[in-house]
Amino acid sequence: MTTVMRTIGVLIVCAFVWSGFGVRVAAQDARPLQRATVNGGTLEYEVSGTGDPVLLIHGTGVAATFAPQMTQPALAKYRLIRFHRRGFAGSSRAPVPFSIKDQAADAAALLKSLGIARAHIVGHSFGGSVALQLALDQPEMVRSLVVMEPPIFDPNAAVSPFAALEKTYQSGDKLGAMATFSQMSYGADWRTLASRVPGGPAQVEKDVDTVFQSEAPSMVKWGFGQAEAARIKQPIIYVTGGGRHGGSLKQLTAWIPTIESRVVPNTTHAMLMEDPAAVSLAIAEFLNRQK
Repeated sequence: MTTVMRTIGVLIVCAFVWSGFGVRVAAQDARPLQRATVNGGTLEYEVSGTGDPVLLIHGTGVAATFAPQMTQPALAKYRLIRFHRRGFAGSSRAPVPFSIKDQAADAAALLKSLGIARAHIVGHSFGGSVALQLALDQPEMVRSLVVMEPPIFDPNAAVSPFAALEKTYQSGDKLGAMATFSQMSYGADWRTLASRVPGGPAQVEKDVDTVFQSEAPSMVKWGFGQAEAARIKQPIIYVTGGGRHGGSLKQLTAWIPTIESRVVPNTTHAMLMEDPAAVSLAIAEFLNRQK
């Protein structure tokens, strides 16, 4: 009986110890973000690795899309910096209006606050537009560009591509507007995909005002055309899932003849959440060739 009780006691202690260890591991996995003061606001950010710096700029809606990249083996040799843009998650609310140029200024300020003079810039969707703008405004800071299906709209178009959604939002059905926007961006299964990253669908819905008061208007008003594209001199690659959101590739190829392209098989605009390993490999293969 004594032996049995001792054995049970050991098992209980082991269970307690391993339970506590599991909590600590989970806490480490959560990797609480740091905060930087930039341009009168604050940005949440996370840094992983010690190699050449790579700034990861997320798109509209899901702020943590680059979280899986932080631990991908293909990118282990780089110093990865991901952050939540102004208006998303725990970063400062975005004033209205807040342009793509303003977003690029925040990105530059974050790099400077980290003592980084030059970095590779990777941007997904709206973040790709921010990356291009950063290359225009601070070319000396941009070593190379990876853009992933950035939207390019005609600022002179008579009707906004977001007109119907904005009407739904203004009617008071904010979550309905956000759900439709997310379906358009990431597909009908957007909630399942968004659940793969920190915050998930709850964060998407929380940031709905940023999307419709700041992001959508700035996307439509962004004046990026042939003249601006001609000023992009850095090595650049366009990474796409190959679907309809990759439509800007044709336009950018016409404007920037040196642009490379890479299709990540079996993915869509949600490629960062669908196959982070394949996306990381595509990014790494390009970055590894840069001097």
